[in-house]
Amino acid sequence: MIVYFDTNVVVDVLLKREPFFENSFKALSKIAEKSANGIIGASAITDIYYIVNKELKDKEKSLESIFNILKILLLINTTSEDIFAAKNLNMLDFEDSPVTAITPSDFTLMLSKK
Repeated sequence: MIVYFDTNVVVDVLLKREPFFENSFKALSKIAEKSANGIIGASAITDIYYIVNKELKDKEKSLESIFNILKILLLINTTSEDIFAAKNLNMLDFEDSPVTAITPSDFTLMLSKK
């Protein structure tokens, strides 16, 4: 199973945000236990860093958090072709379109707060 992790799911874990922390943590734990493979868009990493560092106000701790997540989640790159393909998907929320465009064809699930 391949699970795509949305930015907010990762932020919920890193900042222990309720009421989402427990379920998000369980999902990431399954990936860490190798019960499934987890992926995240490479562009999400800078967003996650920004949000976490804004809250923690500690660059080193924020970076450490990001790189700990990257020990269990595989980065998926986004290209300009992916963005154009995303536009052609005509999804309701464009922000979800690049995620759909970059995920492997055999991916199983996307975890999001929506």
